[in-house]
Amino acid sequence: MHGNKQRKIIHVDMDCFYAAVEMRDNPDYRDIPLAVGGAADRRGVISTCNYIAREYGVHSAMATAYARRLCPDLTVIPGRMSYYKEISNQIRDIFRRYTDLIEPLSLDEAYLDVTEARPLSRQRDVDCRGNQGGNSCGTGLDCFRRYRTQQIYRQDLQRFEQT
Repeated sequence: MHGNKQRKIIHVDMDCFYAAVEMRDNPDYRDIPLAVGGAADRRGVISTCNYIAREYGVHSAMATAYARRLCPDLTVIPGRMSYYKEISNQIRDIFRRYTDLIEPLSLDEAYLDVTEARPLSRQRDVDCRGNQGGNSCGTGLDCFRRYRTQQIYRQDLQRFEQT
């Protein structure tokens, strides 16, 4: 506890992070089974894969040769760890707009303590549809904050996707 305040912690885990970065950077990868990992002929292992590949049973830590048997059309690309680290740092910069209390666990996972997070806006009288009134969403948060948070995160995501 922080004084008498209940702590507010957000756990962020970016699912299939390496594959998502590759799909963002290369649109040809978006609609095919994709994995990031080592080559099958070198006893490689899958680091991660997209959801299309997961539909075939492919998953992290699986031998690449076995993954290719499950999904013959699987495209396997080598990882670019220094690049993923750079992207991870960009995402952490976005987190720092809201809190300095970040506990990274890996490139794609972190805990954020938002107990004392910087306010998103001074306006508090707009509900989640943008109407005046500040109706409650039933979650203990006013609707404006939910609407404004989604709007800000959407803008951050759009900026991230444009890099």
